[in-house]
Amino acid sequence: MTLTSITNTSNGTYDVPVEAGSDGTYFINIAIGSYTLTPSMSNYAFVPTSISVPVNNANVTGQNFTATHAGF
Repeated sequence: MTLTSITNTSNGTYDVPVEAGSDGTYFINIAIGSYTLTPSMSNYAFVPTSISVPVNNANVTGQNFTATHAGF
């Protein structure tokens, strides 16, 4: 999976490639701030389409997406 269009409200929009583990977990090392995470992967649809995430001085958990194969 690639999380694209990660938006930091103070620094703009940029793409961050992210690999999910076999259990579906993912990790992104980003600075403190407010972000919008938007996943994308060819032939998949995601729910929700994006998540707003405040990042403080601790790990953020429970930010989940569900992917559905959309066919070829």
